[in-house]
Amino acid sequence: MPEEVAEEPQYQPIIGAEGQPQPDWINTLPRSDNYHFESGYAKLSNKANSIQRANAKAKEKISQWISTTVQSVIINNTSDFGSGENRQSIEAFESISRQVANNSLVGVTQEELWVDQDGGVWVMVSIPIENTLKDFEAAEESFKISSIPMTYVEGGSFQKGSSSGGSDESPVHDAVRVGSFYVGTSEVTQDIYEEVMGSNSNPSYRKGAQLPVEQVSWYEAVVFCNALSRREGRDDAYAINGQNVSCDWESNGYRLPTEAEWEYAARGGVKSRGYIYAGNNTVGDVSWYDGNSGRKTHDVGGKAANELGLYDMSGNVWEWCWDRYDDRYYRDAPADNPVGPSWGYPRVLRGGSWFGFEVYSRLTMRRSSSPEYVFSDIGFRVLLPAE
Repeated sequence: MPEEVAEEPQYQPIIGAEGQPQPDWINTLPRSDNYHFESGYAKLSNKANSIQRANAKAKEKISQWISTTVQSVIINNTSDFGSGENRQSIEAFESISRQVANNSLVGVTQEELWVDQDGGVWVMVSIPIENTLKDFEAAEESFKISSIPMTYVEGGSFQKGSSSGGSDESPVHDAVRVGSFYVGTSEVTQDIYEEVMGSNSNPSYRKGAQLPVEQVSWYEAVVFCNALSRREGRDDAYAINGQNVSCDWESNGYRLPTEAEWEYAARGGVKSRGYIYAGNNTVGDVSWYDGNSGRKTHDVGGKAANELGLYDMSGNVWEWCWDRYDDRYYRDAPADNPVGPSWGYPRVLRGGSWFGFEVYSRLTMRRSSSPEYVFSDIGFRVLLPAE
């Protein structure tokens, strides 16, 4: 029996906004699995399932690559990103589309808008070609830093704590410094938890693939981090011996964020605008809390992101941090990459939840609990060191 040959994927041709046929040279550039180039026109395709799991940093780098290597990029601001998994890309590309529509993008006019056969709106932006498809495919593979959605956080200094919050939030530290890292774009979801820990591992009270995993203890969270690291061929960040857990800060594996890293990311890092909550001063815009949650968790990403594109840093579920809790820690905490006190039993929780009052969604709000404690409003997100 002859060997079956996979058919070349068929893409919708592009036609001009006035219904004119596409230029003869439209198909002169080659194609790759997730992106195909059409004679200086590039279309992001969500054909491959991998694009749905591509982390935010990968998408950012791929976008940067396209911006320096493709002569003319056509960006779809509708259906190709409609699944909701690529919100940062949506925001960036729709921003360009709005500028074109408002005649505010120099060198691009509304005549350069195109419409495909599915009704998608495209924008053409002209930039020089430098690399080949082979270069792109090699670079694309290197961009896959994680099997779950992660967002790059550039390191920097920030004001940690609050003079108007609880006593454990003060004194304010004006120049706490953290290094660069990647952090989960959202809280760990139940589908990811089951994928890593097994199909019968989900401890959550309310089930749903895109709901945050909850009823997870601090101990279970660090075990998950090591399991995810091993799944990707990384080193364990944690040495676990019963209830004795130590962290290897030089490891390339997943871990929980420190309290300082968590607050820095929640504030928006170097892009911070000084909001009270993660991304806004209006709590309901960014947080599921007792005033709007209907007393339950919600799918991650249902509220607006913060300045870095991180979701649910305020509300939905409390998030475990690495640090031991000490209500006086801010009085003597070091300024450089603080990792919490070296003694103590309770662990830090940050961010507020669907079950908590509005005030608990504040960026500086601190809570603690014993590391074995579980409840349906407690989850976590993971961090990966920047290499």
